[in-house]
Amino acid sequence: MEPLTLITEIHSLSPVDQFGGQHQRPPFTSGQFLQGTITAQQGPHHFTLDIGGRQLATESSAPLQVGQKLDLQVTSLVPQVELRIIPSNPLTQQISSALHLLGQVATTVPQLDNLAQEARQLPQLSPTARETLQLFSDSLISRAEQHASPPLPLAAQLFDTALTTATAPPGTRTDTPTQFNEISRILLQLAGSGSLSPQAVERAVNLAALFARAAAPQAASPFSSLETATLAALPPAIAEQFLGKWTTIPPQDPGLAALLSQAPLSPQSGQALAENHPLRQLFAFLAAESGKEPAAAARLDLSGQQVETVLKRLGLQMERLFAENRPHEAVQTLKYALLEMSQQANATEASALHADQLVKTIELYQMLQIRLAGESLFFMPLPFSFLTQGYLLIDSEQPGNQASKKGGLASTDAHHVTLHLQLEGLGNLEIDILCEQDRIALKFLAEDVERAKYIQGFRGELEQWLTAGRLDSVQFLVGAKEPTKLLLEKLVHGLTGMVDTTA
Repeated sequence: MEPLTLITEIHSLSPVDQFGGQHQRPPFTSGQFLQGTITAQQGPHHFTLDIGGRQLATESSAPLQVGQKLDLQVTSLVPQVELRIIPSNPLTQQISSALHLLGQVATTVPQLDNLAQEARQLPQLSPTARETLQLFSDSLISRAEQHASPPLPLAAQLFDTALTTATAPPGTRTDTPTQFNEISRILLQLAGSGSLSPQAVERAVNLAALFARAAAPQAASPFSSLETATLAALPPAIAEQFLGKWTTIPPQDPGLAALLSQAPLSPQSGQALAENHPLRQLFAFLAAESGKEPAAAARLDLSGQQVETVLKRLGLQMERLFAENRPHEAVQTLKYALLEMSQQANATEASALHADQLVKTIELYQMLQIRLAGESLFFMPLPFSFLTQGYLLIDSEQPGNQASKKGGLASTDAHHVTLHLQLEGLGNLEIDILCEQDRIALKFLAEDVERAKYIQGFRGELEQWLTAGRLDSVQFLVGAKEPTKLLLEKLVHGLTGMVDTTA
């Protein structure tokens, strides 16, 4: 790692007013990035620093000059505020201005469909460019697949468990935590059934977390406000009317109304559920999802070899291919096809704009590869439309025993790969992969406990998905960060280049 070449700390930071007095410390947070300007010098090591219009008295042994602009990071708040000067890095500054493109892949990549269609109408465009655009349109864009509405047996289990709990007479609810846990379990099962949209999956996971918290020993029962229930089997029409009065959420599916007719309902009249009541939220969720038209879900069927081919043809090495006198390979890349498309006189303005934006995204990938190579990391983007963000990092330094032991593998020959993803519904996800010969150790990091439990539900299918080796160990943990922010941390704390997050 390249060492810092500048003095890195500014001490005794405090604001100065027009009378020379000092106010309370500025409202900074540890790790925060700032930009400031030296506006005055009071002595060899004393300066006035302007940060966002706020004048601060500072002390530093760095060779600072009046008018100098600084990129800074808050490194300490006690016993005094300390800032680190971030030395400028031209490549990092270029990455800074384009980093926002990483979070736009889900909207920019689908434009390849329009580009591929328009390419067929441009006679001057080379056949190779047309073929390449069509290949990437077919490979990177998820196609819609129809799902059925939520399975009725799961809906039945949820209603039966929830209503039995809600209508039990006071003093008989000794097993309520067990029933809440059962509701949480069924919701997670429903989320993994493949029948919900990404938004519905996220809502089901959040509801599961709500009922899991309600099941905790210290939690008060969210159903405690309900009065003693009179048990009665209601006909479907009355059940629908009852549910409408009780929760103001009428069922949108006849099957749900029929289901309610079999449940012991009928709390005393006048009882209503609060807006944020867990049971009301559960009814709203099931009623809405069961009454929906079949939802479209992402589908992308590519083999590992096809994914490798597509990623190789992105154009991350296009310039090198030309330099190595391999033009036949260079012109087959997506970057070359986009550049050719953007220069077509007959191309629409929108197509030229989309092609240019995709070229800038590929160039960002190239800069990230160069920048992270200095950290012994190989960066590979995953620009698939079903990912909000996505890339993988390969530790080319071969971490050996220290890193490998974390996954249960102890050989210095272990290969370390990390996937950083963001998916709609699942949120941020980190998959740490350690491979040694035919042994594979996996570690999944989700945003929270509920999502980690949801992913853990697929533990039994992992071995079926793995074709390159056998599963040695697997962990499901919490702590995944947003992929772009994690990349930002590596850029800043690696070779210590400043990244402008306002781009």
